[in-house]
Amino acid sequence: MITSIFHPNALIWVYQFLYTVCFIPQFVTNYKLKTGKGLSDLFLLAYLNMSEALLFYAFCVGLPPAYQFFYPIQTVSVLILILQRLWYDKMADSKWYWLMYTINLAAPIVLIPYAVGHCSLVGNITGWTFFIISFVCQLPLVIKIASSKSVRGISFLFLLITGIAGIMELYVALVMWLPIQTILGALRVVIFFVIFCIQFLLYNNKSNA
Repeated sequence: MITSIFHPNALIWVYQFLYTVCFIPQFVTNYKLKTGKGLSDLFLLAYLNMSEALLFYAFCVGLPPAYQFFYPIQTVSVLILILQRLWYDKMADSKWYWLMYTINLAAPIVLIPYAVGHCSLVGNITGWTFFIISFVCQLPLVIKIASSKSVRGISFLFLLITGIAGIMELYVALVMWLPIQTILGALRVVIFFVIFCIQFLLYNNKSNA
């Protein structure tokens, strides 16, 4: 029984579930503070583009079913974070923000017909796109925390669950030898998790002062 639970195929469902529920603590934090400023706008925009790239990557290269099941849910979760940012921080009337997010939502829809006929090419390109964006998207948040010396508005539970999921994904990706983009993406999650943990140790008390 224990062996079956820790089988790579079972672990895929576990860590993808964790990647999905990790958003809930951040939803709650935003709701309690009535602000979405804890996560930088660049982080949210990059996270949205990363999620969209992941959708194409998962379906075009035929990643395991757990990826194809959870990635759409995770994309919706990112959209909820963006809506919280727009709503709580009175940015709903900003034409710039609406234009920016509308373009980023419309572009993938336009790409769908081409992706259907060129799955292998689109899957490979979006896989590397996902990795590049995923690496870059968390840098603005690291810089934001370092410059403000504050982690206020950021749920550590959100980061913790993501980090645990990343460690599990890295293990499974290496054991099952999933595409290199997946392996590097999981490694990126673990590395940034360590960085965020250090930042919380340094700045959490100052944020609560």
